[in-house]
Amino acid sequence: MAIRGLAGAVGLGVLGVLAVQGVTTAALGVLGVLGVLAVQGVTTAALGVLGVLAVHRVTTAALGVLGVLAVQGVALSAGDLVGVWHLDEAAGSVVLDSSPNANDGEVRGATWTQGRFGGGLQFDGVKAHVTIPGVEALAEGTVEAWAKFDRPPSGQVGVVSFCVGYAGKNDIAILGFAPEGGPMNQLAFGICGAGWKTAKSSVVPALGQWYHLAGAWDAKGSRLYVNGSLAAEQTDWKGGLPAHAAILIGAGSWNAHLAATVDEVRIYRRALSDAEVKAHFEKGDYVSTPAQIRPEERKRASGAIVNAGDFYSAASPSSGIQEAVDSLPPSGGTVFVPSGTWLLKRGIHLRNNVSLRGAGPSTVLKRCPQVMSKLTKSAKPGEMEVTVESAKGFEVGGEVGVFDKQQRGWYITHAFVKEVRLPAATSAAQAGENALVLSKPLTKPYEPEKDAGVVNYFPAIVAEQKRNVSVEDLCVDGDLANNPGPVSDFTFAGIHFYATSDLRVTRCTVRNWPSDGIGVQGGTGNVVSGCTVEGCRGHGMHPGTSLRNSVWTDNICRKNTGDGIYFCADVRYIVVSNNVCSENGANGIGGIGNGNDKFNVVSSNVCVRNGRHGIEAFDGDNNSIVSNICLSNSQSAAGKFSGISVHDTADTIVSGNRCLDDQEKPTQKCGIEESGKSDFNLFSGNNCRKNAQAGIVTVGEHSQKTGNLE
Repeated sequence: MAIRGLAGAVGLGVLGVLAVQGVTTAALGVLGVLGVLAVQGVTTAALGVLGVLAVHRVTTAALGVLGVLAVQGVALSAGDLVGVWHLDEAAGSVVLDSSPNANDGEVRGATWTQGRFGGGLQFDGVKAHVTIPGVEALAEGTVEAWAKFDRPPSGQVGVVSFCVGYAGKNDIAILGFAPEGGPMNQLAFGICGAGWKTAKSSVVPALGQWYHLAGAWDAKGSRLYVNGSLAAEQTDWKGGLPAHAAILIGAGSWNAHLAATVDEVRIYRRALSDAEVKAHFEKGDYVSTPAQIRPEERKRASGAIVNAGDFYSAASPSSGIQEAVDSLPPSGGTVFVPSGTWLLKRGIHLRNNVSLRGAGPSTVLKRCPQVMSKLTKSAKPGEMEVTVESAKGFEVGGEVGVFDKQQRGWYITHAFVKEVRLPAATSAAQAGENALVLSKPLTKPYEPEKDAGVVNYFPAIVAEQKRNVSVEDLCVDGDLANNPGPVSDFTFAGIHFYATSDLRVTRCTVRNWPSDGIGVQGGTGNVVSGCTVEGCRGHGMHPGTSLRNSVWTDNICRKNTGDGIYFCADVRYIVVSNNVCSENGANGIGGIGNGNDKFNVVSSNVCVRNGRHGIEAFDGDNNSIVSNICLSNSQSAAGKFSGISVHDTADTIVSGNRCLDDQEKPTQKCGIEESGKSDFNLFSGNNCRKNAQAGIVTVGEHSQKTGNLE
């Protein structure tokens, strides 16, 4: 169909190709099938469900659910859809994400049944749930779903919950039954950014009846919609949806479960309008786009390989590498980075099913020189601008971190610079302020009196809440000479993964990075192998934050400021083996147990000439330290630190280790030293001859030594 000079087009049904010039389209209702829409000079008041839309100079008042959207001069994009789970699979243990992001989930105990539209999932209120990898922090967005409740809620539980993980006991946001503001059986949408801030309605849902629920958030606050109508809102929290590791359907992270049938779960990267939410409730035609993806479509091998050299640009903050990653299809693929030095002013952000592969040590990703400035005004959560002493040196598109001496670690705001504002120079004083406009809201308050600042630090390679990611055969160079600090934080690690599962980091080198070398925070099924980390201003390698079921093997960690390998915070079921940790400023391998690490194996490692202990177990239980060599440690203070330290530790096996000092003047205090409140530990088959003070020292009443040499 070709239309020229047409004043209006109302009620177009099935369209193949629509080409329009000089057309004012007052109302396009529900479009059945739209192949390609190409429009020039068109004002479009209402477009329903679109297949592919290519628009030039278009004013679009309302676009419904988009398949693919390419627009010049229009704010909306195909990126509006973060996830679409139709729940129409009817069988199996996987719910498929029909959005381009392919963020599939796992069904655990729920039953396939009739939904509001097609199929759905029924949850028993006991253990059934769906778990999906989390999405990124969103400054604005919407989550919506249909639900039919079988029983009242058993506690803080969501139709959809954003959290740290199933049974992780830390909900970030809940659409369903959220705390704060009224009885728990009233429908609500709450976000826990700085304490719970909840839009709680007075609606107590009737059992056996379908409800359309939507929670929207933006810089104005958050809103709850029930059956197409605004039911509640709050304006105290304006900081958006915080980072989270997982999305649950039919449960919360505090072991509360929903007895209900759920259908059509969607997440958007923008806040839907009142009219859009109402249309979704009243018409329901939005559910047809995008169509339910079929399992065989998901199984197709991605196979896509692109060469970052084809995207190289000196003007790009990533030298073109991020552009290469972004060019891959939704199913993923491989980006090959050829030999050469690639300057980074921002991190390379990977997504599901993406591999980043270099040519070996000759592929060098080198960070830019440090730029840092103090904040001159208090910065509040939700704000997207910081005022600084000097904005000179910061660049649009570069990546930064905002911090103060209290807000570190997970409380640093990581963002891109959208605008740099420099004061206007005058013959007298400068007028105006130095400011940086950021790509997302601040997550915490940052105060000048607490040494608040902004620095252009970032991980060179990063993935958050992703799956099946790999990095191999390349070098990351932190250029410490031009990055003097003193800022250093694990969230700036050279290679940094958060809540990412089934990842592989292989044959990579990280050197002279102004933070940790390789950090894997959370996730499961991860492997770091054959890597070298040296000269970093933090720890060499850092498994932390509830990491599970992972392996760190055949690595070299040397001359780092902190530990060679550092355990941190609830790390479980991991193996650290066949690594060489030498000449690190702190421990060879440290922190085992700190923060409830347990059921880990540390075996067949060599820890030599480190500043503190060879291996440190601290404040934990049920770990195994076996068949390691700890040689000539305690280099920072002779006679103070031991080969293996077991402090405030219980139910740990220390067996088959060789701990000694072969220096002319020994520095390693003891071969193995138990201290503090340690008890119920077993020390067997260790050879601890030739140390500065003693072989094996124990303090636990129930700890045992057997078959050792001292």
